[in-house]
Amino acid sequence: MLFAESMSDPSKQLILIVDDTPSNVAAIAGILGAKFRTKVATTGEKALQIAGGHEKPDLILLDVMMPGMDGIEVCRRLKANDQTSDIPVIFLTGKTETVDEVRGFEAGGSDYIRKPFPPEVVLARVKTQLTLKAALAEAQNSHADQNFLSSEALSDVLASLTPTELKPGECLLRQGETSECAYYLDTGYLRVYENTRHGPVTLAKLKAPRLIGEIGALAGIPRIASVDTLTEARVYRINRAQLFRLSRKSPELLMAVVRQLGEQTMSVSKAVALYTNALSALEKGKLDQTILDDLANPPPQLGQFASAFRRFADQILTKQRQQEEMASAVLIQESFLPSEPSLSTPAADIEVRGHIRPARAVGGDFYDFYMLDEDRLVVVVGDVCGKGLPASLFMAVVVTVLRMAVQEERSTNATIARTNAILCRNNASSLFATVFFGVLDVRDGTLEYCNCGHTAPVLMRADGSSHRLAATSMPLALFEDMTSKSETTKLETDDLLLLFTDGITEAINPAKEEYGDERLLRALGQSKHVALEDLISELVESVDRFACEEPQADDITCVAVRRTT
Repeated sequence: MLFAESMSDPSKQLILIVDDTPSNVAAIAGILGAKFRTKVATTGEKALQIAGGHEKPDLILLDVMMPGMDGIEVCRRLKANDQTSDIPVIFLTGKTETVDEVRGFEAGGSDYIRKPFPPEVVLARVKTQLTLKAALAEAQNSHADQNFLSSEALSDVLASLTPTELKPGECLLRQGETSECAYYLDTGYLRVYENTRHGPVTLAKLKAPRLIGEIGALAGIPRIASVDTLTEARVYRINRAQLFRLSRKSPELLMAVVRQLGEQTMSVSKAVALYTNALSALEKGKLDQTILDDLANPPPQLGQFASAFRRFADQILTKQRQQEEMASAVLIQESFLPSEPSLSTPAADIEVRGHIRPARAVGGDFYDFYMLDEDRLVVVVGDVCGKGLPASLFMAVVVTVLRMAVQEERSTNATIARTNAILCRNNASSLFATVFFGVLDVRDGTLEYCNCGHTAPVLMRADGSSHRLAATSMPLALFEDMTSKSETTKLETDDLLLLFTDGITEAINPAKEEYGDERLLRALGQSKHVALEDLISELVESVDRFACEEPQADDITCVAVRRTT
């Protein structure tokens, strides 16, 4: 045993923690230690041994991925054993696929908590399952009216009947069938479930002794749920005529039926009110922890539904938090873009215009332009390998480091070298960025640039000819010992420089064809003399017309620079 078991107070409920990772066991034991006793098993075999021992745990927290016997198989064996089938099992796992949850519930699990697990979530789920277990036991005792079950009238009927022995998994009642009889469960456990278009939903687990199906048989209504055996079971079939005679001889039967109907009606009414309130809160975006706490103690008949609704509500809250994080990422990205989409130099002989349209709420593209001093214009376009908040944060770092480095270095080559060195430090996320970084002398149009693995910009001359500014270096933040190299070109009067990301040339149409370089050059040739704002607008519209109804797969970003005199 790797951890000391918390067994100091025998009045506390016992939780069995099954996990082969010491850090996980320590975390869970720390969460539960103040309110529960805990035992630890680091293998499935040990878990089965403890669960079937003299003191059975009240609940089991079970890891899915373990060496040897995995958690799914452990749960199946627990539920197949008459001595341990009543113990609630909550799976703890790092798996996030829906199919994994389905496997867990099919094996008999009561709930599913994903790692890493917040302490308040673990405590709430544990308390919920323990409350459900206690309520179910109380409800079962209440429903099985002891006066009727011990009555002489029932004993006389059973004495005249031949019992039927059932194996685990056999169907006793089928939803929708005519209710022609009731059954007396003498030994074993049964499962009551609703058949839905999405599969069966467990409503309750019943144990002997008790009467089953008597309401439908007495009222003459179809079966409202299905019932099958969880364990080996012995039942007696009581036909409708015998059931009516029993009700006349033993009024306790009718009292039990009325009580059961009343309790079910009350449970459903409370549940409808509770979940209507929760759904209304979801619709208004006001779901909070208080409402979730109200869902923690549902009636036993709604136990599985309550767990499913709770998981759904948790997912809604998670998505709300993700939306808030995404909104923050948008603000981060926007704050590092130029405050205005255009710029004109004091001498009015250089014009700049930028545009960005993320494929999602926030993307990995960025652009930047500003006057370094009276004579030099910095222009940047880049693309971070990634999307969402991580890419947005890395983009902010790249822009910040470039702005700092260009102030302190004398050449674009040195600026890029220093930026790359800084970005490579502590780059645990292994993100990188393609970047075109240029410094334009507005007096004579000389452009010194480094193209760090970025899509080659187009320099379109006044006479309609064009050439590309190809890559001179590797992308930033890939290798600390990267050798950077700068090149020089010149913008003459009426020349146009277009910097862009591959979201333009790699846009696809429904036929899965790419927009490509030829269409880009054709669109620029048709619009090269219009205002830069119109040029960019017409270029993006050209891409959209080509893509037709195909969703935008990548960010679209471009910066146009024109020398007017």
